Amino acid sequence: MTPLKKHLTFVLLSVTVLALITACGTPSTDSTEPAAAKSITVGLGSEPPNLDPRNYNYTAGTFAVAWQIFEPLVYHDTRTDELIPGLAESWEQIDPTTYEFKLREGVTWHDGEPFTADDVAWTLTRGPRPIQEFVLNPDQPVEVVDDYTIRVYTANPIGYFMVQSIALNLRIMPEHILAERYADCRTAMDEEGLDAETTGEICTEIEKNQVWTENIVGTGPFKLESWEPGVNIVLAANPDYWGGAPKIDELVFKWVEEEATRIINLESGEYDLILGVPDTDIERLEGEENISLLKSPGYGYDMITLNEAVPELADVRVRQAIAYAVDKESLMKLFPGVVTRTCGPLSTRSSFYNDTVNCYDYDPDQAKALLAEAGWEPGTSLTLKTPPNQQNEAQLIQRNLQDVGIDVELLTVETGAYYQEVRDGQSELALYGFSNIVDPDHMYWVFHKDWILGQASAYQNNTVSSLLEEGQTVTDQEQRRDIYNEAQQMIVDDDAVAVFLYSHDDVRAYRNDRITGLEEMPLPTDVVYWLRSADVVE
Repeated sequence: MTPLKKHLTFVLLSVTVLALITACGTPSTDSTEPAAAKSITVGLGSEPPNLDPRNYNYTAGTFAVAWQIFEPLVYHDTRTDELIPGLAESWEQIDPTTYEFKLREGVTWHDGEPFTADDVAWTLTRGPRPIQEFVLNPDQPVEVVDDYTIRVYTANPIGYFMVQSIALNLRIMPEHILAERYADCRTAMDEEGLDAETTGEICTEIEKNQVWTENIVGTGPFKLESWEPGVNIVLAANPDYWGGAPKIDELVFKWVEEEATRIINLESGEYDLILGVPDTDIERLEGEENISLLKSPGYGYDMITLNEAVPELADVRVRQAIAYAVDKESLMKLFPGVVTRTCGPLSTRSSFYNDTVNCYDYDPDQAKALLAEAGWEPGTSLTLKTPPNQQNEAQLIQRNLQDVGIDVELLTVETGAYYQEVRDGQSELALYGFSNIVDPDHMYWVFHKDWILGQASAYQNNTVSSLLEEGQTVTDQEQRRDIYNEAQQMIVDDDAVAVFLYSHDDVRAYRNDRITGLEEMPLPTDVVYWLRSADVVE
């Protein structure tokens, strides 16, 4: 920007004096320097593979960047377990399969084009994939009532539709930017039909393989300014944002895989905010004057899986004994101040958590009694599989089980292979966990006989599976709560499917001499909310 110049008028006594001044130097000026842009640098663990909201296989880095750009109709406020407005100001479930959304008026895309109900309709019907993934009525998935009212029709009642499908998995995209590339897909849908193999091939090629890399625009508080692969991504504030222009002018995202390096970069001031803090660094960082930690309640849980296909674990009394033998309070001391005890397959923060299940509080005597009752042979050995970063937990569990007569061999597996091995049933005992559980339908994908623990732990309870299927189709949330309470009681008390341990808080760190006004909200929506309301310390 060229500085403003204020020209002075001189009362000159003679042309000679003027000539002298001109020859000898530049006339004095008053300059007003432009205000420096308010910029912060965010440290990520990896570079986002893309910013395409059609690709739901997001990394944490993708969430951090893309969710500044694109928005949902509604957000899930995991502090209260309630839905809050996004691009929709209000919504109503008209009947078990019909939802009506009233959209915000006056919202524009980053290129200035107006946002309307047509964009929502196009996002949901652009190809077979969203219609099938959101279980929409294939004959009439949506109805545009007017420019700012849309109805969405599901194929059948879906209990998790608003929280999991609409709030978590849907980001609205601009029809005027993307419609052209879907021309062949839409033609195939009209001529061949939604379920035709040809339609699937054409639309899948567009949907998954033609990555959206140019002219990326959303409606969010920040817009894409530049992306230099391998270096950084820069977002600029959206001055026309419907929620008010952000106070921060620019977000610069950088990435480095090593956790220790991210911490060093934060301490040196190269990074202003990092989104993941290792447990081993929390206590030290809490003592640093210019660094603050932001802890958000965790919405996941850690557990020890117990593979029932292993003969030694087939007896429920042995599984219950293992649950009593593990000292959860001592395990929690490995993570001071950042874990919360959870006794079942949901976080205690979930409104669907059953707080009446058996917590299997540490009781080695009860464990020994159950083992004796089950005919356990002292010295019988089990293998506890663990990833490299959970060695301390594994060693404590090993000692706990040895104290009651169960020999345990530790087997460490490289992280890249670990989780797949466990899912494939290649473990006896294993440390496993989940995060960001926004709806109890998560239990279906873990404890149903056909899914994760159905394979990993040979868990085959038909009654539980039926309950979890029912929970997917009931839209009355109080009825759903009764269903999931019963399922949790059977999973924990009756079957002792796993040893449930605790929920990890999500911990971030930022420089308080650089950033102010961060708003706490747990993942996955927190990064958007923090940075739209934050400011730079001046």
